[in-house]
Amino acid sequence: MDNNNLNKNIKALLKWRGLNITEENIKNIEQNEITCSYNGFVDFTILRKKLDLDSFRNQYQKKTGESWKKATIQKIYKASIVWSF
Repeated sequence: MDNNNLNKNIKALLKWRGLNITEENIKNIEQNEITCSYNGFVDFTILRKKLDLDSFRNQYQKKTGESWKKATIQKIYKASIVWSF
């Protein structure tokens, strides 16, 4: 699979959920899970290199009361997590 041609929001969602980039995982993602009102969001947050997502996942879960494993890109964005770099 050529990761360079893969939609960046799909990459970000798989990374957020701690899943490998495989055909099966990609097929299990629905369009509404990767849509975001701010197009640059994943570039400045989830896809940043060497970013430890665990603390952000915990912030998301505390703030929303929802499991980070089921979050969508839009829900992560709307949670207004402070992304410190």
